[in-house]
Amino acid sequence: MKMLKATFLTLAGMASAACNTASTDSNYVCMITGAGINVHWKTFTAGNYYEMMVDAPQAGANGYAAVGWNPTNPTGNKMIGSTILMGGTADLNSVKMYSPADTVQANILATEAAVPATITQTAINSANGRITLKFRRSGGRCTHLLTPSRPTSSPRKQLSRQPSHKRRLLLPTVVSSGNLLTIFAFGNTGTLSYHGNAGKSSATINLDHGVAVVPNPPTPPTPPTPPTPPTPPTPPTPPTPPTPPTPSTTCTASTLIQTGTTTYDCMHALSTAVTIHWNRETSGTAAVAATTTSVNGWFSVSFPQTAGSMSPATAVATSSATTAGIYSITARSAAGITATTSTDIDTPTTEVVNGLRILRFNAKVSFLTASKPMNFAYHSTDIQFPVA
Repeated sequence: MKMLKATFLTLAGMASAACNTASTDSNYVCMITGAGINVHWKTFTAGNYYEMMVDAPQAGANGYAAVGWNPTNPTGNKMIGSTILMGGTADLNSVKMYSPADTVQANILATEAAVPATITQTAINSANGRITLKFRRSGGRCTHLLTPSRPTSSPRKQLSRQPSHKRRLLLPTVVSSGNLLTIFAFGNTGTLSYHGNAGKSSATINLDHGVAVVPNPPTPPTPPTPPTPPTPPTPPTPPTPPTPPTPSTTCTASTLIQTGTTTYDCMHALSTAVTIHWNRETSGTAAVAATTTSVNGWFSVSFPQTAGSMSPATAVATSSATTAGIYSITARSAAGITATTSTDIDTPTTEVVNGLRILRFNAKVSFLTASKPMNFAYHSTDIQFPVA
């Protein structure tokens, strides 16, 4: 078995309250350094526990780190007779407790036991040529059953497993007076072996130096008085709606009675015998009337598709004093005139009043556009228009 070097550091009891060296790890308060090993710690007096990290070099792919306490010899610095917390790679791939009575590897491994409840948050990590052992340990006396080896002979390098027996070990108590000696060791392989006294060093540190300062929470500031919400502005007075435009007076006022005493708005003479009357509307339907002094025969007003052409067209026509209808004109012949209906023109009516033949109808304003062509025709001979 190859001989491994180990480094020992001593951890003293409580004294003053200042670190000799501040920890370079933000998770701890104080640190000590010796023979390549760094020990960081932080003490919590309120909970009577401390947290520690052993940071040691690792030459190869494997290694181990250990920390120990000797309850029967609190000033001694040997792992033999101590209670050891150890972890590493290879055959030490987890953190366990050991209580070696000699330096025989098999005897040491035979004392493996579970970690007591007073030691928690254990972790072993290996990276970037360093191996770290982390743990939290509570104060107070703690008993734990371990199984140390009692070899029948005492060769320091013997590897055979020896008979063993159980004994009760006590972990030392962290107290406010006296010293608590803590021993540290590390190795650069994954196999445990006796290291001798080579590379031994020690330093006195104090748990009280690493007391974690827990500041009182700051008094929350008095919230500012919320500003008084501004008075909402008075909504502006809505503008007076514009007066609807007065109908244009450029047209000649109609003299024809529409219904009762209501007259049409405008009139326009299409010839000496025919006059058109209408109401000015901007939407919906408009009332229209065509009058002629020819009271006999037939009379029509048509709306051709092409200005100046008699067909094709939609016509409103009457051939008697009481009958009127809507007709489709498709040819300039009696056969080309057929009764029809229209969605743009209502059924017309006709009457003869005071020597005038009047042809009345309502038409949609959208149909009677300003550019809508209009024809009119009348004849004293009565033509028999088909009745719709």
